[in-house]
Amino acid sequence: MSRRLARIAAFALALVMMCTGVCFAASAEIVSPAVSSVTDSDSFLISVKLDSVSKARISVYQQKEAVETSRTVSGTSIKVTEYVAPDLSALKPEDVQAISDLYTGVVTKGAVMSNGKTAVKYTDIPYGDPVVYENKTEGIGIYTKQLTGMAPGLYRVNVDLLGKDGKPAASTTSFILVKEKPKVKEKTDLFETNQGTAAQTLKTVIKNIFK
Repeated sequence: MSRRLARIAAFALALVMMCTGVCFAASAEIVSPAVSSVTDSDSFLISVKLDSVSKARISVYQQKEAVETSRTVSGTSIKVTEYVAPDLSALKPEDVQAISDLYTGVVTKGAVMSNGKTAVKYTDIPYGDPVVYENKTEGIGIYTKQLTGMAPGLYRVNVDLLGKDGKPAASTTSFILVKEKPKVKEKTDLFETNQGTAAQTLKTVIKNIFK
């Protein structure tokens, strides 16, 4: 009887170990955008890698701050909370990392950034609908999507690795700061400039001759 119980216990333990291996083998990694990156392009690529059979939810949020304003409705002044994108154009990658550390709980107090302000947590405003990607193979699965026409601001890409119950079992996140495109200086037409200068010089010479 004891041998039978021992076999049953061993078999149950093996099942638990197998189940545990399956549950924790799957992982999600944000390949792009790189952690705490900065770009002056109005587009960026989202690339997420899943290993083994797994399912993940990919969401994008724009970071905004709450601002209270007053509006008059039917003669009555009411307070309204609006969400606006803060001006973070002067931030550097290390500043974006400071915001990320505060958000993910690496630190509890925001560090002073290069613009002299203290890093704070902003409000997540969904940018489009989340996407659920499922890797149905035992190998590596890659999800990619190019986002274009992005307004300047701070964005957070979040990936939730979903369990069998559809609830997040693990999460990973990456921040990217989109800066305004630098203005391109207009090219000067050297031919027209030189032509105008030559004509003026010739006019001056003729005027001096007939003084």
